[in-house]
Amino acid sequence: MDKRFSFFRKLFAKPAGTQKSARGTADAEVNSNSSAAAELMQKNKLLQVQSEKLNDITWLVSHKVRGPVASILGLSRLFNRENYADPDNAKILDGIYSAANELDIVIKELVAKADRTSP
Repeated sequence: MDKRFSFFRKLFAKPAGTQKSARGTADAEVNSNSSAAAELMQKNKLLQVQSEKLNDITWLVSHKVRGPVASILGLSRLFNRENYADPDNAKILDGIYSAANELDIVIKELVAKADRTSP
């Protein structure tokens, strides 16, 4: 061994017992990659479950909420504003009241689903 380079080898050499073999480094990388992959799979599964729950909420909003709102809007257009004593107005108000109660039930269901969806 050339004496000129032995000085640099000693200078840059790692202390005894701290040197890793190539195999040890590769094993550490595999273990690190395996745990990262497992964590990624777990997070992916959680996202899929939350996505399904959000799809359920979206369906509730687009179908169950929309029905009572459409009923209220339609009934309010039929209401005779020029003659409040019109006998049909009582039926219309009953329909509006019924649709509003239905909407209240759906909103409570929606809030309960949203609470169960949050992590």
